[in-house]
Amino acid sequence: MNIKNIIDTLTKHKAKTYKTRSTDKIKYIIVHHSATVQGSAESFANYHVKNNGWPGIGYHFVITKKGEIYQTNHIKTISYHATGYNTNGIGICMVGNFDIENPSKEQYSALVGLINYLKDQYDIEVKNVLGHRETPNAHKSCPGTKFDMDKLRGEL
Repeated sequence: MNIKNIIDTLTKHKAKTYKTRSTDKIKYIIVHHSATVQGSAESFANYHVKNNGWPGIGYHFVITKKGEIYQTNHIKTISYHATGYNTNGIGICMVGNFDIENPSKEQYSALVGLINYLKDQYDIEVKNVLGHRETPNAHKSCPGTKFDMDKLRGEL
């Protein structure tokens, strides 16, 4: 599995910074979709900083439709991706709108590989791999109505 680290190349807020945590606090992996048919880590970082006023991109990883994995935040970063789960969660975003399309085979395979790697690295239980919509404060379909979280957990 090839993870490309692009943390230092992404748009960041001029004054704000994310807080950090120790890795022993990590208990969850939260799966997201971009809810856009196209996009990139760069475009998401620009949106999160310029539109939302966040310190940087909200996700720790972005997976393209081709299955390319980009690390977009340090694991110790407490970024903004799922209310109530930011302090103890890792956010993974797949490019796409899975309310209207399915992830590509390459993208889905990359997601499974990345989650298995992170589960092993940080001792995260399969039951703690959640879709954003499965978190109590979410009011959206993320990672999309066509994305089956139970199927994903069964494959981990």
